[in-house]
Amino acid sequence: DALIKIGKREGVFSLWSGLSPTLVLAVPATIVYFVSYEQIRLYLK
Repeated sequence: DALIKIGKREGVFSLWSGLSPTLVLAVPATIVYFVSYEQIRLYLK
């Protein structure tokens, strides 16, 4: 019900308004995590 009300009042694209800042933080952190994981895994092998 809430999603429908928000979509009608503010538009459908308002549901994704906070996605860009979230991705700006999450993508680099994920890259660092996977690269670090691989390097540590190879070192301990």
